Amino acid sequence: MNVKDVTIDLIIRLHDLQSHIHLNKLTFKYFCIEWFYVGQLHNTREYHTATVLNNGKVLVTDGLDMYDSVLNRSELYDPSTRKWTKTADMYFPRVFHTASLLSNGKVLIIGNDPDLGKACELYDPLTGNWTKTSSLHYSRPSHTATVLLNGKVLAVGEAVENRADVKNTCDLYDPSTGNWSLTDSTNETRSDHTTSLLLDGKVLVTGGSTGGFTSLKSSEVYNPLTGNWTLTGSMHDGRDAHTAVVLKNGSVNYGWPLWSWWYIQ
Repeated sequence: MNVKDVTIDLIIRLHDLQSHIHLNKLTFKYFCIEWFYVGQLHNTREYHTATVLNNGKVLVTDGLDMYDSVLNRSELYDPSTRKWTKTADMYFPRVFHTASLLSNGKVLIIGNDPDLGKACELYDPLTGNWTKTSSLHYSRPSHTATVLLNGKVLAVGEAVENRADVKNTCDLYDPSTGNWSLTDSTNETRSDHTTSLLLDGKVLVTGGSTGGFTSLKSSEVYNPLTGNWTLTGSMHDGRDAHTAVVLKNGSVNYGWPLWSWWYIQ
């Protein structure tokens, strides 16, 4: 099978993916997922969030519209009908915020609101309504939010006034009380970093920026049992605004922009 044949045969459906090609003594598995149009969003959006709910629907929140205006509107996508429906508006317009699916099925929204970036709110899929919850201790326009195995949410990273004043504080949200508490601060100040929930329940934070033009190589691990951060092995290259994927074997793959590295526990 030559390259031309491969190009033709790539037009297949997902259930036909048990094909192989042999090219230059290398074996490749290949498949092509068929794309199709679904109903359009009611609002144009970028820098929004999308969260898969326990009922299978997808909640999309806020972001910028085509005129760069910050939205406070939310929509739901139903895979069974392939259509979008409007749901209740959020209390605050937000962009570069985070959305975390809690163990109780609600969605916690953090960051980048007009109230100094501290205000948080909860979406309840059963009622379709938003409610306010307690605010963060510090504004976090460029943070990460990780749902821990104990159900709490760890918010890491802070940036104030165009990242000129980046602090290393961390907040911990308890859904059972609806309150935030401060936990141990990271060893490095970070924004545009990644956090990954490891198989043992610990959280790995890597890279990010300190507020200038320097990308960090360092990494550290948060232990929910002790509430402490400890430094771990550094990456080979400094990275910010990168990606991190936890694999089934427990290692973490990092990519940005043209190469990748691995973290092994």
